[in-house]
Amino acid sequence: MSLYMTPLGYTSRPPVMLPPVDRAALMRAAHRIAKGVRHLMASYGEALAHGLRTAWAQVKVARTFQSLNAQVRRREYSASEIANSRAATRRCGSSYRGA
Repeated sequence: MSLYMTPLGYTSRPPVMLPPVDRAALMRAAHRIAKGVRHLMASYGEALAHGLRTAWAQVKVARTFQSLNAQVRRREYSASEIANSRAATRRCGSSYRGA
């Protein structure tokens, strides 16, 4: 069995290829956050820095959830794997696959 490293530790599922980060959406979120906290900061630059940190943290959490969802998604079996599993079930009484 192969083990793969993920941001949350090791797993037996292969890594998931996620789409690249949408940097335009990231900047929109950062500006939205900065406008919300501007009254608490000395300058808009400080507020934008806070917004960027927060937006990147939100992206990281969202990508972690996407990766976990993709790893635990039920595996699709081919017709030949299902047939082999059914034959094994008839032969020995228990299936070696989830089908």
